[in-house]
Amino acid sequence: AIWKPPNWTVSLPDDEEFERPCEKSSPGAQPDTGHPLQSWVAEVLGRNYPVCRDPEHQYGLVHRLDRFTSGAVLCATSYAALYLSQLQFAARRVLKIYLALCHGHLPHSTKMIEAPLSGSRQVDGSWRSVVDPHGRRAKTEILQVIHLRGPGEASLVKVRLHTGRQHQIRAHLAFEGHPLVGDTGYGGDAEWC
Repeated sequence: AIWKPPNWTVSLPDDEEFERPCEKSSPGAQPDTGHPLQSWVAEVLGRNYPVCRDPEHQYGLVHRLDRFTSGAVLCATSYAALYLSQLQFAARRVLKIYLALCHGHLPHSTKMIEAPLSGSRQVDGSWRSVVDPHGRRAKTEILQVIHLRGPGEASLVKVRLHTGRQHQIRAHLAFEGHPLVGDTGYGGDAEWC
């Protein structure tokens, strides 16, 4: 596992929704300024592990995280490990649990958010996912909620992803009326405290 800091991108060539660097296709569009994790993997791990320098095999990266999300990313050091790991993800045998800080006080009870998502590239080059009845199946489970007090109401939320759509947590919590703190793209305030 590799720790991915915020503002690093993980672009997998077989992921139809991955965050690819923005092309200047419209006035005002800004290029993606994230750091590509696969470049670091190829340079550092590729010296000892051939799969980590192989773009046809995602540089050994098993999955992705959104650009501004930090967390563990699995990176295989052999082709066999990559295929076995991909099989575990495809069979939905990997638990994906995250902590998120959102605006407002979510109810303390557990909840399953089942709202299909579709997405598109915005004029500024960013990606945005929205709840859409014709979108792809997306399922987020709220496992635990802790209410925080301060200058504004907020909740620390433990969520489990049952699917892996781009910006799934961001889109689902915004749909519920509780956008992530600092996430202006999905309705959150830029400043919280």
